[in-house]
Amino acid sequence: MTRSSKIISGILTFIPFVLLIVYFFSIGFLVRDAIMHRHEDMPFPILTDVFWMVLIALLLGLFSIGLLIYYIMHALNNKFIDSNEKLIWVLVFVFASIIGFPIYWYMRIWQGPEAKYIAS
Repeated sequence: MTRSSKIISGILTFIPFVLLIVYFFSIGFLVRDAIMHRHEDMPFPILTDVFWMVLIALLLGLFSIGLLIYYIMHALNNKFIDSNEKLIWVLVFVFASIIGFPIYWYMRIWQGPEAKYIAS
C-alpha cells in the first residue's frame, strides 16, 4: 500500500469521529434553540436543526458501514495476521467500530506489518 493511499484511508477512518462530534454539537444547538425559543418568526424552526441532525446521522451511518465492510475485508485478506488475530479484529470492528477502525488503521495499515517481515 502506498503512502498516499495510507493517508487517504486514515482520513476516511477519522471522518466518523468528526461527524460524531458535529452530531453532538447539533444536538446541543437543537436543545439550546428549543429552550431559548429561537427562530420564532419561522413556521417550523426546529425542522431545520432536525434536518441537519438527520443528514449528519445518515453520513455517519454510511461512513461507519462502509468502513466496517472495508476493514473486515482488509483484516480477513491480510496475510500477515494469523487466524486468531483476524477473529479478534472482526469482533473489535463489530462491537467497537468507530474506536476500532483507527486502532487497526494505525497498527496494521500505517505502520505496515509487511515492512517488519521483509526486514527480518
